[in-house]
Amino acid sequence: MSTMPVIKAIRPNRNSDDLIIKAHVWDKGTAQIYPISFKESRIDFLAGLKDGWSLIALQSGIKIPVAMPLKELQSAIYQPKSDTLDLLDRTTIQTTTPTPDSLTDSFANASAKPIDIPAEVPLTLHLIVYDPEQKKYAPFTVAEAEIEWSRVKDYWSENRSYIYAPLKNTVNPFGHSYIRFQMHENYFRNICNRAKLQGIPELNLRKMTTPKHLQDPITKVDL
Repeated sequence: MSTMPVIKAIRPNRNSDDLIIKAHVWDKGTAQIYPISFKESRIDFLAGLKDGWSLIALQSGIKIPVAMPLKELQSAIYQPKSDTLDLLDRTTIQTTTPTPDSLTDSFANASAKPIDIPAEVPLTLHLIVYDPEQKKYAPFTVAEAEIEWSRVKDYWSENRSYIYAPLKNTVNPFGHSYIRFQMHENYFRNICNRAKLQGIPELNLRKMTTPKHLQDPITKVDL
C-alpha cells in the first residue's frame, strides 16, 4: 500500500478543545435528521470513505458521514480558521427515503454500495518516549484510549520535532502524566485512525519513534 504523507499540523494560538463543530445526524427512532453541535474533543477518530467522503466517529458511538475528502476534513478540524466549523451543508441528507444505517447514497453523491464500518477494536501503541529533563529514552506501551487527543500537539526541541501527548490515568516510565516522542502529530493521528478503522489491535512504532542518531533511517508504517 502507499505510504501516508507526513504533514506537520499548524495550530492557531488557542485551545483546540474550544472548536465547536456543527453537523446533521440521523435519528433511527424518528427517521429524521437533526442538527447537533459538539466539541472537537468528543471526536474518537476520522476515516476516509470512498468517492470523496469521510466519516467523523464520536466517542458516544455516533458516526457522521461528511461530503468532504479526509485530508480536507482533517485540515478543517485540526487547522481551523475560527472557533466554529459548520458542516451542516456537508452532512445533509438529500433524498426522501434515506437509509443511513448502511451509509448508502441517502447522503448526497455517496456510493450506492453499503460501506461496512467494522466494530472498534481497542488499539495498543508501542513507542519510544523521551524525557527532556533526564535526556533519556525508554520503551513504553500505552492504550490509545489513554491519550487526551484534544491536547496532543507538535513541538520542537533540540532541533527535532516531537509530539506532546497528555495521558488520562497513566504515567510514563519517567513518572510523568504525558509522553513525548519523535513523530509529526498529523502523521500520528493518521496511522492511529487508519489502524482503528481496520481493526488492528496493536501498532509497534518503536523504530519510528527512536531518534535517527540511535538507529538506522526511520521506516514509515504502511497500513
